[in-house]
Amino acid sequence: MYLKSLTITICTTIFAIGALYSGAPDNQTIYRITELQQISLENLNELQEISLIPDSPTGIGSVDFNDGGEILYIVTTSFNAPPVYHLIRQDIDGNEALTIIEQNNTIFDISSSDDTLAISTSNPSDNPIIQLINVETGVTSHILDGHTDAIESVAFSPDGTLLASGSRDNTIRLWNVETGVTSHILDGHTDAIESVAFSPDGTLLASGSDDGNIIIWNFQTDLEPLILVENAWVWDITFNNDGRLLASVSQDGQMRIWNSRTGEKLREFTVDIFGAREVQFNSNGNLLVSTGISAIRFWAVHK
Repeated sequence: MYLKSLTITICTTIFAIGALYSGAPDNQTIYRITELQQISLENLNELQEISLIPDSPTGIGSVDFNDGGEILYIVTTSFNAPPVYHLIRQDIDGNEALTIIEQNNTIFDISSSDDTLAISTSNPSDNPIIQLINVETGVTSHILDGHTDAIESVAFSPDGTLLASGSRDNTIRLWNVETGVTSHILDGHTDAIESVAFSPDGTLLASGSDDGNIIIWNFQTDLEPLILVENAWVWDITFNNDGRLLASVSQDGQMRIWNSRTGEKLREFTVDIFGAREVQFNSNGNLLVSTGISAIRFWAVHK
């Protein structure tokens, strides 16, 4: 693979030209994103790695696209002492990147919905908080305070009315975005929660934890939660477009794909022997991206 560059440039290039290149320059296969099939339960057996970016740079933390997919929010970390965290807004059309926030307090995760950005961080007293910021004005609408330990993950519901947060205090909170008030507390994990994700229809919430389990919560009903056993720290999780598949990556370097309704493990891939970090379906549902210490990998089903 010869796709090596700064992370911001990589993301901008891939999503601007809509294609991925696999192989050496004199023998490349080109995969155009618009020509890939949506990844589904029916074609999951055909899923394969189509491209990778080796030697992914250090210093890049959380990333998240806006709802339209044309803006990428990126958290970067300097190697100063103390470190400096930057929240950067990068337009995918190639416009100059804009630094929204620069601070010494850790930025653990971000999530965007319409014109609102949720940032899990800490205040000057090192208490865990979530800031809800208007991305156009930079004004903080709410500071969400309730967790008792670091907030590792945040995720908006598809309609933007709820925000889920997962914390090292072993709990998940659901927040009313308009009021900033906690509406639900979900308690079922026995260790730190590393990731939370809503299903596309907003009826399910998945959480991944250092206790080695994924829990799929049907928080709007009295149905018992579904527990998926990983036996490894679960770093990240994501639903596909129709919500029937759930992809996870773990500390053991594996990416697993599950039936989110039955809990059956359907496929398993080695992503990074040093540990997989993040996984995400793109907005079209035809590309799955996994990141690890040594590489960023792209997975798809050919038409």
